[in-house]
Order: sequence, then structure tokens, then C-alpha cells
Amino acid sequence: MNERKAERLTNRVSDIVVWALTSGLVLACGYGLAVALTNAVGFFVFFPLVAVLVIPVVLGLFVGGPIAIAIVGLRKRRLAMVVGPAMLVPIFLGVSIASNWFDFQHASAAVAALDKRQFAPANGLHRLVFMEFARSPDCDGICQQILLHTNYNVGIDGAPRVLYRKVSESECSTTDLTTLHFSGVCVTREVSTQAIDDGLIVETPGTYVPGGQSGVGEWDVFGRLPMPEFTGDAFAVVERVPGVEDRLLGMWVSGKVAVWPFHSGPIGKSFSRGEFYAAALGLPIQE
Repeated sequence: MNERKAERLTNRVSDIVVWALTSGLVLACGYGLAVALTNAVGFFVFFPLVAVLVIPVVLGLFVGGPIAIAIVGLRKRRLAMVVGPAMLVPIFLGVSIASNWFDFQHASAAVAALDKRQFAPANGLHRLVFMEFARSPDCDGICQQILLHTNYNVGIDGAPRVLYRKVSESECSTTDLTTLHFSGVCVTREVSTQAIDDGLIVETPGTYVPGGQSGVGEWDVFGRLPMPEFTGDAFAVVERVPGVEDRLLGMWVSGKVAVWPFHSGPIGKSFSRGEFYAAALGLPIQE
């Protein structure tokens, strides 16, 4: 009697495992086909609507396989056909959590490695500081302090791209450019579409200042910053010299990383925008 019960239990467990493997194979085929379709060379670049329509259909057909097995099992009252597909839920949940843990560890390490607080000295003397991407092209408080206390001209990466230059009163009265006055200083304002080939460029994710040689461009500076897992501040200063590759002088990164269900504590010492500019340019910036 005990042998029969053991045999029935063994057969039932075997059936559950078979149906679980069958359901998992169906899902794996669907996922593999969807990945193969998305990796087709240039296909979805030119046919985005096909990607939107085909991939959900492919995944739907294969995801529907385990569901169909469970429904048939309910109708036929076969426990193995119901439990087998249902076992995929905790299995995939466990695999997902384990995968996310490794992603979380990698992302946290990547963010910590990007935080380089020491600035390398510039190789040349520059007359231009190009500020990070801004929604407004106006010369804000930091921009004004740079113009007041240094010989730098200031550019702002935005829409449009704008250059500010401190001029003498005589030049101020004769120029055709728009002029501004603050703290007794005259500053010209010029919308520019020219490439920038000489200066110090302050970048955040989203900053793009055309010009210079290939080297430390937008994607090279922040390409290892895990988005959207990272939330926080990331600033870099890049030196651009004519005929020479762009050179990263320093980068500050501070924030947190979240990959469900894991959340890091603070990574890197928090800082303000003004503190970064003060350290990068050697100025007593006040915010």
C-alpha cells in the first residue's frame, strides 16, 4: 500500500515537472523569437510600427500556451496540468530577483567608479566656459559670477545656444549685439550655431556641444551611468582644444541606484551645482 502511494506521488510529481518544463519551453521560445526579431539588423529602425505590433503578438501567443495548459487541466481535472504552469510564477520571480540583484550590484559599482572628485589641470588657457544643457538660455547667477570674476566668456547649451561676453563700455555702446548690464558690467548676448572647438565644457546627461575631435563626447562621459536605475546628480568638465581629442578633467556623481526590489543608500558625497563649478573653475561661487 505504501509502495503504491509512493509510486502515485512520484508519478504526480513527474507529471508536474513535465508540464512545468513544457510551459517553460513555450515561454522561452516566445522570448527568444521576440529577441531575434528586435535584433534583426536595421529592421525595426525603419519599421517601428511592426515592432509595436509583432512583438506583443509573438509574446502573447507563447505566453498564452501555459495559460491554455492550465485551463485544459482545470477542465479535465488534471492537477499536474494546473500546478505545472503555476510553478513558473515563483521560478521566474526568483530568477528575476536574482538577476536584478546582480544588475543592482553592477550599477552601484559603476556609479561609484564614476565619482572622480580630483580635477586634472587643463593643458591650455581658455577664454570660454560652456555650461551644461539648460532649458533656459538666460545667464543665471553662476553664469553672471563667472563673467564678473574671470576673463571667461560663457556659453549655454540649450535651445537656442547662446554666448555671453563681457565687453568695455565703449564697445557696449557701439555693438549691434544685444547687451545686458549687471553689477556695473556690460555683457553681450549672441545666439550661436557655430561649433565650439576651444574651451571648458561642463556636461550633464543630455548635454551636447558640437565641435572638437572624437574622444570624450557625450556618450563617452556618461555612457557607463546606468539609466534609469540611477537618480541623482552627475556633472563633468571636459577640455576641448583645436585639433586634439576632448579630454575629461573630472566628474562628480552623487545619487542612488534602484533595481527592484533593491535600493542603495547614498553613493558619492552630495553636492550642489554651484559647488561643482566652484571646484572646477577655482571660484568662490555663491548660490
